[in-house]
Amino acid sequence: MLNMSKRNKIAGYDKNVVNEQLGVKKLETLLLGTYRLIPYFTVNDKTPNYDGYFELCDEVIDDNKITEPKSRFNVQIKTVNSDYKNKNKRDHLEYKYKHQFDTKILNATLKEVTKDPTIFFIVDPINSKIFWKYLSEEFCMANVEYKNGAKDTFILYFSDEDEITDTEAFIDNLIVISSTHKKHLEESKDNNRSEILLLTESEDIRKEAQDAWDYINNMFSGSFKFIKDAFYPNTWKFGISYGKEKSWSQVGIYRIEQGDNNELIKKYDRNEKGLLSSYYTGIRNLLEVTKDYVKGCVNEFFSRDQYIAQCRYIPDVAIEELIFEDIDNQYMANNNCGNEVYYGIPTETIELDFYDELVCDGVATPRTEFFLEEMRRRGKKQIQRPWTKVLKGVFGDIKSEHIVNPITGMKEQITYIEPVHDRSHEEVFKENRTRFCQGIRAFVEASLERFDKSFVSEIDADTLVREIEKIRVDLLPEYSWYKLWYVCFGTMSLKILGEEPSMIAMNYITVK
Repeated sequence: MLNMSKRNKIAGYDKNVVNEQLGVKKLETLLLGTYRLIPYFTVNDKTPNYDGYFELCDEVIDDNKITEPKSRFNVQIKTVNSDYKNKNKRDHLEYKYKHQFDTKILNATLKEVTKDPTIFFIVDPINSKIFWKYLSEEFCMANVEYKNGAKDTFILYFSDEDEITDTEAFIDNLIVISSTHKKHLEESKDNNRSEILLLTESEDIRKEAQDAWDYINNMFSGSFKFIKDAFYPNTWKFGISYGKEKSWSQVGIYRIEQGDNNELIKKYDRNEKGLLSSYYTGIRNLLEVTKDYVKGCVNEFFSRDQYIAQCRYIPDVAIEELIFEDIDNQYMANNNCGNEVYYGIPTETIELDFYDELVCDGVATPRTEFFLEEMRRRGKKQIQRPWTKVLKGVFGDIKSEHIVNPITGMKEQITYIEPVHDRSHEEVFKENRTRFCQGIRAFVEASLERFDKSFVSEIDADTLVREIEKIRVDLLPEYSWYKLWYVCFGTMSLKILGEEPSMIAMNYITVK
C-alpha cells in the first residue's frame, strides 16, 4: 500500500498546455508594452465564455499621475501551431492564413452581448505572431452556420493585415471599435430593438412557434423525460421565443421552472431568464431549429464522459467497469516498484468498505468515488471486475531500439525492460470476447430496467440484442460495456427522433 504523500498525484501535461501559456505570456507582454493596455487573462481555462479581458487607458501610463481606464474589452485567446497557411486552390485566395476554431467562441459572444466588445486573439508563440479579429455581431453571424444541428467548428480566414505589428494603430482601431459598440448599444436601447417582430404580427410564425412548443415539450415529457430530469431538474416546461433582426431570425429556447409564472411563447430576448440556447438562422423555421436542439441534447447525453447525467441510467456492469478502470490505472501508476510491475489492483472483487483503505493509499479519483456512492445507493456492497486482464508481471529481458528524436532529428538508442506476464494477452482477449458475447442480453435487459417506461416502450429488446450481435467481436481491440451503452442507446434515440443513423455495429467500432 502507498503512503499518504502519493495521494494527490498530478495527471500530467502535454505540449498544448505549455504552448497555451507561452501564447498568453506573449500577448500580455505585447499589450503591457504599450503602457495603455492592461490585461487580465486566465490560462488553461475550460469555461466556455471568455479568457478574461483587458482595459484601454485614456493615455500612456507614467510615474506622475494615475491613469484611468477608458474602455474594457472581453477576449478570446487561441494558440495555434505554425501550420496555419491557407492551402485552398479555389476560394478565399485573398487570405494567406486559415485555421479551424470551436463555434463556442462565436456562440458565447452572440448569447452574451454585453456593454464591452470582444476581441479574438490568435497567437503563434513559435513564430512570435499575434493576429486579432473584432467579434462583432455581424462577424459572428456570418461565421455561425447550423446544418443538421449546430456545427462544432468554423474556418477563420485571416491575413498579414490582421497581425499586430503596429501597437499604436491597433489602439486606434480599439478606440473606434469601443465608440461604435457603445453607439450601437445605445441605439438598440433607445429603439427598444424596434426591428424585432412580435409574434402576434405573423400568423405563420405563431403557428411555427406552437408546433415547436408542442414538439419540445412532448419529447421531454415523453420518450426523453429522463434527459430533462438529468440536464434540467426542477423544470416544468420549455418556452419558445422568436425575433427577427435585419437579415436573420433569432430563436430562443428557455426553461420554465416549477412554480414560475412565465409565458410559453414570447418575443425573443437575449436576457430571458432561463435561456438555454439562442439560434441565429435564415431560412429554417422554428420547428426545425427546435428539433435540432432536442437532437443536440440527446447526442450530448449519450456521449462519452457525461457521467453525472448518465449515472442513474447506466447498468451495474458498466459502472463496475469504470470503477475498476480508474482503480487499475491509479494502482498501476503508484505500485511499479521492486522487481514486479502491476497492471491493475490484483483482485477480481472489491468490498465497498475496503475502498476506504484505497482512498488512504491514494488510489482514488473523484469519478471513482462518485460511482461508488451510486453503487451504495443501489444497495451494492461489493463490485466485481467485468473484464479479465493481465494483473501482474515480472521484469524480463532488457530491450533496446533506435528512435528519431523529434526535436534534434537525430537517431538515439533507448533501452527498456520488457515485462513477462503470468498470463498471455491472447488468453485475456478470448476470455473477454466470451464474456461479451454471452452477456449481451443481460446487459440490454439491465439497461432497459433503468430507463423510464416511455423510453423503453419505443425499443424492442430482441431487436436490440440482434443489432448488437452483428458487431464483429473478433475485430475489436477491447471490450467496453459503458461504450456499448452510450453507442447503443444513443443510436436508438436517434431512431426515435426519426433519424436514420448508422447501425449499432458500425457505430461501436467507429465512435470514440
